[in-house]
Amino acid sequence: FDIIFFWVARMMMMGLHFTKEVPFREVYITPLIRDQDGKKMTKSRGNVVDPLAVMETYGTDAMRFTLAQLSVQGRDLVLADDRLAASRAFANKIWNAARFVLLSLKDAPKPIAALDESSLSLADRWILGRLAVTVEGTRRGIDAYHFNSAARILYQFVWHEFCDWYIELAKGPLAAGGARRAASLSVLVHCFDQLLRLLHPFMPFLTEELWQTLRAYIAEAQLADHIVVARFPTPDEAHLEFAEASGVMSACVAVTEAINGIRAVMNFHPGQRVRAFIRQTGDTPGLTRAPGKEGSGGEFESEFAQWKPYASTLAKLESFDLLGAKAKTPTGVVTQVLGWCEVSVKAPEGFDFAKTRAMIEKKLYEVSRHHEQHLKRLASQDFLTKAASETQEQTRERAEELSSQRKLLEAQLDLLTSAG
Repeated sequence: FDIIFFWVARMMMMGLHFTKEVPFREVYITPLIRDQDGKKMTKSRGNVVDPLAVMETYGTDAMRFTLAQLSVQGRDLVLADDRLAASRAFANKIWNAARFVLLSLKDAPKPIAALDESSLSLADRWILGRLAVTVEGTRRGIDAYHFNSAARILYQFVWHEFCDWYIELAKGPLAAGGARRAASLSVLVHCFDQLLRLLHPFMPFLTEELWQTLRAYIAEAQLADHIVVARFPTPDEAHLEFAEASGVMSACVAVTEAINGIRAVMNFHPGQRVRAFIRQTGDTPGLTRAPGKEGSGGEFESEFAQWKPYASTLAKLESFDLLGAKAKTPTGVVTQVLGWCEVSVKAPEGFDFAKTRAMIEKKLYEVSRHHEQHLKRLASQDFLTKAASETQEQTRERAEELSSQRKLLEAQLDLLTSAG
């Protein structure tokens, strides 16, 4: 970038001198790419990375997406193998989602019926609302040359919201057939078409391949022959208004994650059905209510009834009971407090609370000790003065990793202590 600046300045001056016109008004200068140790790539050092070799190992789209994710303006870019591997896993996630969508479209009409707003379920409205927000955020990031921001927004939507949540939630309606299946198919095709178009600037080869297979099912007038010239998505104003669905489903996601977290602490088998309980302690966050109107028990009961089937499926629940404000919490449960509700899971037969607490306390002690050692190094002026920049960066990353582990273990210990 230090050389490019002078190259751009020369072209600007020569353009003004010889043509009396400004040759360009916007210039994007990419960050300097360093190796995984944080060192500048030079032939003399022998640490130059051959992009062809990287593409052979991880895939061209994975390399492109990694570079976009790491391109923060004003900061150097460290190209590490784990980042490339994560992008390759992301590409595989998209392939798997495509496989599910295309298998679901077996025997479906070409093109698929357009979206019928009246037949959408809560999950359908939620994912369409999240898609509209994703389109808005991605366009804003690209327009401002914040490619890392756009890539992060897309990653969050594709991996976590569309793949991890909506695809799982769509399996029931798809199996049910009839109008429910038709609505889910329309939403699946629409969302997958739009996310492929959003991803295309970052991952052109993967998206073109998949879009050509999906193209026959897309109901769009004057549909382009290739995704590169297809209309780029614009946020659907009607779908941006699905605030209530977003609030209700956000509650479902938070509760499901809490239950799965408790399952992990109590070491339930992944397929084992469990008993869960929920008690309202406040207004559901994210819901838009009329001014001056607070959430009542009846409203919460209605909201819970909407997302209970989703949480029961995703958290593999045998039963999910709503407890009244004055009802006694069942014995032998582990409870997670979310602020607006309390979620409890019945412990398995013979579960030893004391033994599990002791095991977690031991892990927490080891992690805390290592974390404190890394923090001490980072606070040492001698270390900051003498240690190489890449060593300092590795120490910071390890400290952050240990901090996350420490918080998780502390949260698990709090759950078991409250159940004690």
